[in-house]
Amino acid sequence: MPSQPKMIETNCVICDGEFTTRASDLKRGKGRKYCSTDCRYSTKRKKVNCGYCGEILIKKTSSTSKYYFCDNDCKYNAACDIENPYQTGPREKKIGIHTYRKRAFRLLENKCIRCGYDEHKELLDVDHIDGDRRNNVLENLQILCVMCHAIKTRKSELF
Repeated sequence: MPSQPKMIETNCVICDGEFTTRASDLKRGKGRKYCSTDCRYSTKRKKVNCGYCGEILIKKTSSTSKYYFCDNDCKYNAACDIENPYQTGPREKKIGIHTYRKRAFRLLENKCIRCGYDEHKELLDVDHIDGDRRNNVLENLQILCVMCHAIKTRKSELF
């Protein structure tokens, strides 16, 4: 009959509770350091705030997005909330050359702000108020008919 390994008492590195482990494993540096799986996995968990409601959670530290949520409802609400940095939902992801026109026609009144023309939507243009085509925030956009847009653009070129 083989002999039983020598067991020694040692302390958990997390909770300082006593437990037994093999003496030979400790000598080789492979002995257990934790008294239980709770203590073992507590090193991989941390206190974090929910990315939507702010509730304190204890979670594993392996989120790829660096945001943690208490449940799927909070995650969905954060994804749909325009003010939340995690927001992935129904907002326009790019505010660039190809999307500013769609946003302007969807959010502004579809008529020329100078003369009031609104018969044919195809004859309406989206104008950048400050003239900078890269500044595509909604406050810098206005809808003009092609004639008013041409007058505004060429008037600034003539003077």
